[in-house]
Amino acid sequence: DSPNDVELIPAFVRLFKQRWYVVGEVVGRKIAMSCALERISDLEIIEEKRLISKGLSKLLNPETYFEHCFGIIRQFEPEIIHFRAFWPQNAYLRDVPIHISQTEVAKGEDYTVFEIYVRPTYDLKQEFLWNRDKMAVLSPESFRQDMINVLKATLEGYETGENHAIDE
Repeated sequence: DSPNDVELIPAFVRLFKQRWYVVGEVVGRKIAMSCALERISDLEIIEEKRLISKGLSKLLNPETYFEHCFGIIRQFEPEIIHFRAFWPQNAYLRDVPIHISQTEVAKGEDYTVFEIYVRPTYDLKQEFLWNRDKMAVLSPESFRQDMINVLKATLEGYETGENHAIDE
């Protein structure tokens, strides 16, 4: 809600869901950060040339930085996630996979089980929630339970009209 000053050495830009991000190193903190370009309210370009630190130069590679990521968030270790997609979403996901790693592992009369190898991040949860009742996480159990807790909190919020959000 309140603006933050961030001094960033840019490494590359990324487009995700019609939003551009600049990815780089936060000066003085030696950590990587992604910033949505349209959320930048004031920009100052410093003429002094700065290089990304040695510790982050390999990490901040545009070809590999978001490997195993669904979207723009890069946290947690990647893991195999199994999910079931019901008709007609399963047919759509065959043509437009959620992630490049997606494979079909089982098929029923009105559903397909897919497997992806990704980081179980907030934006991945958002994607599953966006698909509502047309998809269900099967495993790992920890991610499945995270989804169930979010859905329970959502239902409570609708039933009571109060905030039952889970802090991420």
